[in-house]
Amino acid sequence: MLKYAGLHPHSKSKLLTLYHYVNCFFFVFLLVLAIMEVAAARSDIFRAIEGLSSVLFMIYTSCRYALNYHHKPDLAHLLQSQSRFWKIEDFEGRVRADCERMMEVTSRFIRYYKNYAVVLAAVFYVQPFIFHELQMKIYVPEGWFYYLYLVYWYMTPPLFSSVYGVTSMFCALAVPVTVQFKLLANEFENLKMRRRGSEEVGRLVDYHNFLIEYCEKINAHSSGVFLFEFFITVSVCCILMFIASQDSYPLVNKIKYTGFIISQFIDTAIYCYNCELISEASENVGKAIYNSPWYETDRSDIRRTVAFIISRTQKRVVFNGYQLVRVDMQTFTRIFKATLSFVSYLNTVALTEKK
Repeated sequence: MLKYAGLHPHSKSKLLTLYHYVNCFFFVFLLVLAIMEVAAARSDIFRAIEGLSSVLFMIYTSCRYALNYHHKPDLAHLLQSQSRFWKIEDFEGRVRADCERMMEVTSRFIRYYKNYAVVLAAVFYVQPFIFHELQMKIYVPEGWFYYLYLVYWYMTPPLFSSVYGVTSMFCALAVPVTVQFKLLANEFENLKMRRRGSEEVGRLVDYHNFLIEYCEKINAHSSGVFLFEFFITVSVCCILMFIASQDSYPLVNKIKYTGFIISQFIDTAIYCYNCELISEASENVGKAIYNSPWYETDRSDIRRTVAFIISRTQKRVVFNGYQLVRVDMQTFTRIFKATLSFVSYLNTVALTEKK
């Protein structure tokens, strides 16, 4: 999916730069038309709100596209660094079974998620024929309907790849890190201090440092996506839920917007859940060291190293959007509550104005 949008680091075609500029032009073009729709709404509050949701969605997708295109070298480095990961086949017992099951479930989920995105893209293509209007509420000059439909037809791969493709890639980056923290915790917990010297402990410490740095690079690569994911989910879902809750609104549009709301919450939940998994797995490394037989060694350097790692793991690996938004399941709960609160407030205001 990322290759179709020119966002994958292995996409090195000479026409890629031109393709990128054409995409950016159409992103801006559709954003301008969405802003014009809001300006043209005037006294039609529902039309203005729909236009505003289109403005926010175009800002969201265009920024995600631009950020991921800019960070292609970082993504290439992250994928290349995975060659240093420990192989699951080299381990035995319960930890191997748990890690293999996690990788299998993730692979299956990404496959289903990709198919889900393909279905949504197909629906996106045929929306003008089903709902007799363009996929998003934008200003349509007289006689431009079919031309704008062709623009949406062309922009569907970049639009969906910048959302669903990038989210799938984040899963492909995050879950293997979680697995590596589990393997490292297993190594520390089963470490025989009397038989292993400081070199073996140092090797594990170096690998722990590598995983911490890898998580920091993931955060640097995805900070912009995290930030936009938070604000757009709250704002767009709040607007669309308010529209869908109105009795006078067409049922067909309610179904369309309900699907988008569910899709957006699923996308946000994927980021929050994977970040939470990494944070918990990194914290469990410290617990594994504490449960290891570190007391069996009389060497002061090994004991100091163990104490240092335990103190370091007490500070969890945390993902955030430019230090403004923390990404975990607690944040997802807050997003859901904030969206419902805003919708309730808007419904109260609308009811008061009717009276």
